Amino acid sequence: MFILKDEGTTYKVKFRYGKRKRKRVPSTTAIITVIKENGEEYAMEARVSFFYQDRYDKNAGRKYAFTKLMKEMLPGEENKLLRTRLWNEYHARRGDKPL
Repeated sequence: MFILKDEGTTYKVKFRYGKRKRKRVPSTTAIITVIKENGEEYAMEARVSFFYQDRYDKNAGRKYAFTKLMKEMLPGEENKLLRTRLWNEYHARRGDKPL
């Protein structure tokens, strides 16, 4: 989990891992909770599942889920800077080099 504060808005990002119930397929869910200055709060999430015979990798799951969340929930040029800051914070928490 990591937190990014940007112009009065707080973004809390966390990941959840599990297996889907029917076929025990591994999955990763990325969740962003947005908290505005006025106290308004809402969450966005995206889930990716892997083929049950694939080797499950949490790092790949996080990246795929986070990418899906960014594409679906924060599209367009107006959100490009926010997406970049979120990715840089993600890489900083993981110890990777920022993009």
